[in-house]
Amino acid sequence: INEWQSYCDGDPNGHHYKYICRYSGLNRKKEVQISRLRLGKVNLNERLHLMKKHEDGLCSVCRVTENINHLLLNCEKGNISKILRDKCVLYKEEFNIKNLLDKGFMQSEVYRLVSLITKGKVV
Repeated sequence: INEWQSYCDGDPNGHHYKYICRYSGLNRKKEVQISRLRLGKVNLNERLHLMKKHEDGLCSVCRVTENINHLLLNCEKGNISKILRDKCVLYKEEFNIKNLLDKGFMQSEVYRLVSLITKGKVV
């Protein structure tokens, strides 16, 4: 893995993604969910609305556009943002998307909370 990581780090393709996170070693289901969150390809209401599969693209709880930033940083659904904010304070990490999706211990918490509100489905 270290050889692969060195090769990947030197490759100029995908700098945006590499900035957010290196290989994390998560199990496949977690890796898929975290990757979708990083890439912005998550079937939240905003994206579903663009695909004509949701009426207005708004969060059912907060009534604002439901996207990744909202879900992880501001949403009241399942107290996700409060739990994540408290976890960042506990670990003395800045509360932002990069830290939530980059740090291994935060990835696990994000995955756990998203799984709770999606009943284990990858969104």
